Amino acid sequence: MNEQLIRGLFYKGLLKKNDYSPETEKCIFNTLKGLKNKKTTANKPGMLLGKIQSGKTKTFIGITGLAFDNNYDIAIVLTKGTKALTRQTYERLKEEFSSFQAHDKIQIYDIMNLPGNLIQYELNQKLIFVVKKEIHNLKRLHKAFFDQYPLLQDRKILLIDDEADFASVGFLKTKKEAHEIRVIAGEIDQFRKKVDDISFLQVTATPYSLYLQPEQLKINGSIQEFQPVKPSFTELVPVSDGYIGGEYYFEEGIRKRSLASYLYEAIPSHELAILKKPDRRRFKLEEALTSKRIESLRTALLQFIVGGIIRRLQQRKMRKREMKYSFIVHTEQAKAAHEWQLNSLFFFTNSLSPFMLT
Repeated sequence: MNEQLIRGLFYKGLLKKNDYSPETEKCIFNTLKGLKNKKTTANKPGMLLGKIQSGKTKTFIGITGLAFDNNYDIAIVLTKGTKALTRQTYERLKEEFSSFQAHDKIQIYDIMNLPGNLIQYELNQKLIFVVKKEIHNLKRLHKAFFDQYPLLQDRKILLIDDEADFASVGFLKTKKEAHEIRVIAGEIDQFRKKVDDISFLQVTATPYSLYLQPEQLKINGSIQEFQPVKPSFTELVPVSDGYIGGEYYFEEGIRKRSLASYLYEAIPSHELAILKKPDRRRFKLEEALTSKRIESLRTALLQFIVGGIIRRLQQRKMRKREMKYSFIVHTEQAKAAHEWQLNSLFFFTNSLSPFMLT
């Protein structure tokens, strides 16, 4: 089967909105052709592989629009297991498809807020469900398709696993060197098996574990069958000429005369320890402006402020909208560490404010 894809209402609308490059359009069309022609299965999905911040989300949204123009009825987008990222994905989809939703062409739902009284008119529209990769969200997806609105399971479905390396590989290594099937991965796998007409697309920047899964698992001494998720085809998301990523930081950055060599600065271990949790024996907040114990953090924040001011002055001079910028610190995963770092930065900027022009 190698049918011609149709550029219909949804794709043309997204194309006008996003102005996809020819390379991105080629990626979008090749991916959907792969999903339709290769008949992806539960353990042989398609793979959309892109570098970090290369436009993977924009690309899979384009694929979704093109899929709706070519007989797909439902898109299910699995997101990383955080409320913030789920909300971000939901808002992005609402914004991208806003004109279609305004004309009753599509309905978009966070699965946890799915109404229990949808009428046939709404169910007959194109549907997008945003589902966090978390057990209650996935059980809610099962309930929607197999109990609440069972007619949905007979529709043509596109399942998109965003950040596919997260909670999608069906095994993990424990301290006892045993492998246990993840509950979340099991729920996803069961859903894929219970619907007939489904295409499965994984989206990631780090695919390594997905290509290296076993055919069987040994759990508590017994061999158990396991259907690994290994891509049947891979499409690469193109990057723009101005893209800055790993090559720039880690390859170009080792060249001493390169501008990239100024980007990396090692953080001393004692400063990382300070950023992990409050300990007045190591660092006192009231010394934020002078202490050498947080010199790297202070330097980074000051450079960010100066750089942001320069850019805004340039934008003001060119009579352009003055942009907003974000300073990102990512050294720990624990919420308590995040709160401590945030409090430290707030204290620092408040201490600094009398010396700054507003």
